[in-house]
Amino acid sequence: MIYRCVATAIAIVLVTALPARAQNYAIEAEIKQAVPYSAMLRENPRLTLDEYNAAVREVARRQAGPSSSTSSRVGGTTYYNDNTGVTGTATRVGKTTYYNYSDGTTGTKNKVGQTDYHSLTSPRGRTTSGTSSQVGQFQYHNFSNGVSGTSTQIGNTRYDTFSNGKSCTTTKVGSYNYTNCN
Repeated sequence: MIYRCVATAIAIVLVTALPARAQNYAIEAEIKQAVPYSAMLRENPRLTLDEYNAAVREVARRQAGPSSSTSSRVGGTTYYNDNTGVTGTATRVGKTTYYNYSDGTTGTKNKVGQTDYHSLTSPRGRTTSGTSSQVGQFQYHNFSNGVSGTSTQIGNTRYDTFSNGKSCTTTKVGSYNYTNCN
């Protein structure tokens, strides 16, 4: 069971391309005791210590509670801030949006018709790409790591659900967006 949680956490880290930052070190220690790096390495010989630690932090964060973030648009730039301490910007130039985050993650989104093409690169050089296609009120997402999802907006609230079990709700209040994920 915990192996699946760690594997799911790795997938979440790749989808978001942001390293998880758990503050609850007691939970991390519990996870590391239950599933040591050596056991995970036997299951996946290419797993690095950094990937293992990131996955442990993500599982601990998920056990500790939901994540949240805010964003606000000023001119052509959107500013992000989440409860893990990561901040970032998204700047749109024509049909391309450029992402830069305080943890070193960078990315782009290109819009062609009703489809967005995403690419995010983590500070360790791992790239996750994907597409999001708009069909009516629904948006369908497919990512290179096998995760897929759907989104829909009702009024000022957007609902996102992903195949890895993660779901998010984003509510727009004035010029701010408030996002909560489980």
